[in-house]
Amino acid sequence: MASEEARHEYWRQKCEAHPDIANARPNQGHRILAKWEQNGLIQALITQNIDGLHQLAGSQNVLELHGTARAIACQDCGARFDAEPMVREFLETKRVPSCPNCRAGRLKHATISFGQALPREVLASAMDLRPAL
Repeated sequence: MASEEARHEYWRQKCEAHPDIANARPNQGHRILAKWEQNGLIQALITQNIDGLHQLAGSQNVLELHGTARAIACQDCGARFDAEPMVREFLETKRVPSCPNCRAGRLKHATISFGQALPREVLASAMDLRPAL
């Protein structure tokens, strides 16, 4: 995060892969899980997936352990933004976008990178789930 050059390369690689995430669509498995939730058969989904396909299929209570590639997060102020406009901005300008909220923050996809801890609140929510009796 401290290296401007490394942040630029991160954004270049993520923007190159972005269409794969942006164009992905839920499959039958995603839709079945959403239906189970709607029917009260499951309380929530705990997933390591970063593609957001569970939500696109209709699941409401999704605990994303590794975050989502469909959002951008400021590492300094914590603000979150839709990834699409920021990816477009990078592709047009070839410059790493700045945080629109704090103006100085370092932005990255809202995913967990190597060395980052899993989100405490997501882990707590997952641990609070109890099996239906």
